[in-house]
Amino acid sequence: MFADLLGKTVPLLPGRFLVVPFKQTERVSFIQPLRAYIASAFAEDPDQYIDDLRALDEYRAAIATPDLHDESANQHLRYYAQLNFLSGKFIMDDDHIRIAFTWASALGKDKEFTSSYNVGFEKASVLFNLAALYSQIAGSVSLTSEESYKKAAAYFQQAAGVYAMIVENLPLWNIAGSSSIQLSALSQLMLAQGQEVFFEKALAGKMKDASLAKLALQASLFYNAAFDGASQTQVFDKAWSSYMQVKMLHLKAIAHYHKAMDSLGSGKYGEQIAWLQAALALSKKALDANVMKSVTLASLPSDIKATQTLIEKSLLQANKDNDVIYMEIVPRAETLTAIAPARMVNPTPMPDTASLLKIIEKPLFKHLVPFEIHQAASEYAAKKDAIAKDVHDKLTESISIAFSTLASLNLPGAIEALEQPIGLPESVIRRSDEVRALGGEKGLESSFKTINTLSKRCWDIIKDTMEVLDKEAAEDQSLHIQFGAKWTRATSGSLADNLRDAEKRFRKKLQDADNSNRLVQTKMESQGHLIANLGLTRSELEASVPASTSGTTLALKDPNLRQLKTLLEQLNASIKQRNDLIAKTKADVHNDDITPKLLEGAANGALFDKTAALTDQLKKYDETNNQVKEIISQQEQLLNSIVNCNKKFVESRQTNELIRDRENALQSLENGYKAFKEISANLDEGVRFYNDMEASLGKYLSSCRDFTLARDIEKKDMISQIQLGVASMHFADGPGQSLSSQNTSNPYTPNAPPTGSTLPSAYPSLQRPALFPASTQSAMPIPGTWNSTQPLQYGQAQPGYGTWNPAQPLQYGQQPLQYGQQPSQSPATGTYPGQYNYGRYPQSPQPPPHPPR
Repeated sequence: MFADLLGKTVPLLPGRFLVVPFKQTERVSFIQPLRAYIASAFAEDPDQYIDDLRALDEYRAAIATPDLHDESANQHLRYYAQLNFLSGKFIMDDDHIRIAFTWASALGKDKEFTSSYNVGFEKASVLFNLAALYSQIAGSVSLTSEESYKKAAAYFQQAAGVYAMIVENLPLWNIAGSSSIQLSALSQLMLAQGQEVFFEKALAGKMKDASLAKLALQASLFYNAAFDGASQTQVFDKAWSSYMQVKMLHLKAIAHYHKAMDSLGSGKYGEQIAWLQAALALSKKALDANVMKSVTLASLPSDIKATQTLIEKSLLQANKDNDVIYMEIVPRAETLTAIAPARMVNPTPMPDTASLLKIIEKPLFKHLVPFEIHQAASEYAAKKDAIAKDVHDKLTESISIAFSTLASLNLPGAIEALEQPIGLPESVIRRSDEVRALGGEKGLESSFKTINTLSKRCWDIIKDTMEVLDKEAAEDQSLHIQFGAKWTRATSGSLADNLRDAEKRFRKKLQDADNSNRLVQTKMESQGHLIANLGLTRSELEASVPASTSGTTLALKDPNLRQLKTLLEQLNASIKQRNDLIAKTKADVHNDDITPKLLEGAANGALFDKTAALTDQLKKYDETNNQVKEIISQQEQLLNSIVNCNKKFVESRQTNELIRDRENALQSLENGYKAFKEISANLDEGVRFYNDMEASLGKYLSSCRDFTLARDIEKKDMISQIQLGVASMHFADGPGQSLSSQNTSNPYTPNAPPTGSTLPSAYPSLQRPALFPASTQSAMPIPGTWNSTQPLQYGQAQPGYGTWNPAQPLQYGQQPLQYGQQPSQSPATGTYPGQYNYGRYPQSPQPPPHPPR
């Protein structure tokens, strides 16, 4: 290694560093266990994910036999990233999906295979091999150029970073044992070798002795840390721990040698001798027969001997010069000023989540969301919708209070009557034109009829769904009575609970909406005559408003009038601000999807707190709630100012009966316009609500029909088994054994653990029987029954059933709706907008997931 110090120049060839061997693994297939889990836990057709399932197997196969190149490292990163992404969707451990991950130890004499169902064990093993790959690439580099030094050092640091990352995640991945000590020792070993590369680069660049001493000492410290860790575990064989110990002594001796050369250059001849003496003692200790005999790296002993020869020659010359020329006192070694180490390497952090997503390009099973995540997302949706509704209710109520206060003060009609004593104010003309263009009173009546029609259609669908579920339940009960103990299928009552609960929620929403309809109808009846006036022609409208010219000149000069108009402008601006805030909150809630955050958190396992995540995400709406409080408080002050100013205005102005009549007429038109706008908004929201509700109910009805059809197929299958005598095979061990007990193995466990592996003996069984139990006996097909030798072809009509239209094939397992997700256009979430805050259309709920079949 230090041949150039002896006057020679040779390249530093590969094979001079200690590299980590790969863990060996056995083949694993994810296809069957994940297919079964998707069908059971997600109620979706697993075949639509077959490409992703195969791709996951291919990712796994690609890392089973690593090659020494960067693409192999990327393959490890891609597979690890996919495992991370999938952890939030598929819980792979002893209690859920059981896939036996089998790996052999990479270190030690006995490289035994170990199996685990914990996906954390798989992640740790994949990363172990990634770090081993980095170490082997680094060790294969010929250190002949500046670039080669940088490359080797970079790979050693990457290996150290991966091992350190595994150590950090061991508690999260629930991997017990002394693995952390072993991995920490490997991380320190990689840093030691990376630091040594920097030292050799500095040596080749003829850096000053003081710097070389600092670099070599830091490498020695890293080797010492690695040796301490290796000594605490039985994983490393003697050759590895001895290598670390020898390298620690060797590099420390080199550090002392260069410090001696630095002392010589500084004229400190006594210190030079002391440092050389210390270096020689360390070199001899490194060459100790008891330590060196276990070292298998052939080049290391010759390197140490060459260094020792150099130290001895230098010490001989130094003693000679000091005795004859300098005659300085040689200090004791313990009195020498310690060398300050210079650290040049650090563990390179693993890529973060965002970087890993870029590496994998397309996450597998991206659109598959676990039911528990659906539940948490639905809970969050309900909470954020409640916030939006609360904001809407409070702000619309404050607007209603403002309009009611102005109406009681006869504003702004009183001001308009004074400013334009003859004819119609321009604002009245504009509003009348708008009302006529929108159909006026008849237009409102037409919209109300539309709402009644939509409401009836929604109630009809509710009726149809109950008939479908009740018919299936009655049939199921009849079969339980008919076959008795032989009929082991779960009852409809337990499986259809989610569907019936959804019907109750739909029914409650429709009842609330009907109540809102009645409130709107009442308002139409009470405000209809005011709206009808706005529908008059220009001449008819002008004739209905009295004219007055007396007393207006002096009133228009009243300073209270100017102040009152200013306050009304401020109130109008405040109302606009409230409407903008309502719209913004509704948009924020619509675009707020917590699902990605929940999936990311779920990937971290049991440590993830969904409740805390929801609470944290909802904090973003705190600012909106504060704005609402502030706006309402400001309005109270503003209305008080308007009331006081209007009182002074009324007291100071000169008026007569004609002015009062004109004020009242204009104010009535103002009130009629506000009522028209509010009722129009109510009716528009009602139409949107019922359209969304009808779409949701249609999907819900489809879910109920899917459920009953699947139950019908299952029924025919069980009847066929009983009729063919298959059921007798299931009761061979006693009359009380269930049909599903014929198969005690877990369908999620196709990969049996190897012989000698320590694994739990009990495979957890499914909580319910399979939808289509496998037949164990062949027979001639019977019309109208399922032939066990010819499995069902999903999506194709089966001969003899006659229960569905072949032109519309059913895709079993596919849901007509991705439950828990918001529809493409969210239904109305708030209340009817308008000044008096009349009836409220609730948000239409989404149908629940398919119940277990």
